[in-house]
Amino acid sequence: MQPNRKPPTFFVQLLDLLLMELTNWRWSWRSTVLTSMVAPILSIVALGSLAQGSGQNSLAYILTGNLIMSLMFSNHNNLASRFTYMRFAGTLDYYATLPINRQALIIATVLSFFLLSLP
Repeated sequence: MQPNRKPPTFFVQLLDLLLMELTNWRWSWRSTVLTSMVAPILSIVALGSLAQGSGQNSLAYILTGNLIMSLMFSNHNNLASRFTYMRFAGTLDYYATLPINRQALIIATVLSFFLLSLP
């Protein structure tokens, strides 16, 4: 007779799932470079050329606004793409068979893309 096995604690599940999701750099680095670096730099150049002579404050607002928009939209895009991929690849069905918290999976995925966007 086998003893009843308890699932790991929430934090252990979260750490395991976070480490699994951090391996996404293998497939997400191309889109991260495109949406997080190239698009904001082009918009900074375009808006900066329109704001010539407006002063340093205007250029500072353009720079910070583009940084915030790039971080926000690239994370949302990558997160949505990841969950769409997991749905169609059957990964969500696989995770449903494991004794893990759904909240841990969501938090781990969001944290992984947040950590990948920091550099």
